[in-house]
Amino acid sequence: MCIRDSIEDLQEWGRRGIAPVVDSERFGRIRLTHVNLDDGTAEGFAFLDVPAFSVQYHPEAAPGPTDAHYLFTAFTRLMEGRADYLDIDIAADRLAGWRFGSVTEGEVA
Repeated sequence: MCIRDSIEDLQEWGRRGIAPVVDSERFGRIRLTHVNLDDGTAEGFAFLDVPAFSVQYHPEAAPGPTDAHYLFTAFTRLMEGRADYLDIDIAADRLAGWRFGSVTEGEVA
């Protein structure tokens, strides 16, 4: 499959609101969660039958300091044993729990 074909597939998945899932004999079901917008390559996945997920890009290099917060929220939920660890409203989560420049507890910077 050429890159152009994968980009068209990703656009179709986006229109339909679905993420592709593959079935691995060794690890079970694996869902694609992140895609590189430049070349259509996979950048993240989540195991559906094993409590694990991964991203392959550097989210801390994103434009803002809170852009990767949802990944830490997902990891915290995963460690708590929550089955819904990936059900995160990314927009709402971006600033949740972050305080910048605050030195006094309860103070909002």
